[in-house]
Amino acid sequence: MKADYQEIDEGEGYIGYREARQIIENHIQPLKAEIAALNQCAGRIVAADLVVRISYPSLNVSLKDGYAVKSADVALASAQNPKVLKIRGFAFAGHGFDGKVESGGAVCVCSGAPVPAGADAVVAAEFCEALEKQWHYSDAILTSGGAWGSHRDLIIDTMNRLGWQKLFHYVRMGPGKGVAFGLWRNRPFFCLPGGPSSNRMAFLQLALPAPTR
Repeated sequence: MKADYQEIDEGEGYIGYREARQIIENHIQPLKAEIAALNQCAGRIVAADLVVRISYPSLNVSLKDGYAVKSADVALASAQNPKVLKIRGFAFAGHGFDGKVESGGAVCVCSGAPVPAGADAVVAAEFCEALEKQWHYSDAILTSGGAWGSHRDLIIDTMNRLGWQKLFHYVRMGPGKGVAFGLWRNRPFFCLPGGPSSNRMAFLQLALPAPTR
């Protein structure tokens, strides 16, 4: 497809854009493909599509922290029409859920965890309010991601609607400045940033020390 560029004819010695492109193409030959060791490939462009011999990850894993569900159960769910599901268990990276997700149930999954049998969707944690179910079984609650407060970061807004006691949001530290902390139904509640380095720093410096002192 030809680009519709306006060419400037003014100026002594000027040539047109298309003529310039043609001159360049006439005097430069495409580089030939060559075989290179993997550690020598940084900054290069592959000459052909690469096809892997095995799938990786080999399992169907969740890309986000959230809840594995049957999509039909939540297809019509909204803030005005919430769908309450029963939490049946947990799945972590390297240790999946042994059972099967049935209609009306959900499994809490961490990023990288195998999606349980029976589930055909994962609802991201920031888009649901299953915290109500987790409160009864928790000494403290930590969330990961959705803490900054933009239109896609829903954790703080969700907790405000649930009536938590926000004690602080944002700390002068980096990485990890987006962390928030408060109390919800007398439980410590940490809203950790989602970025790996920010999440790790906020957890190690703020969330972990108090419960383990």
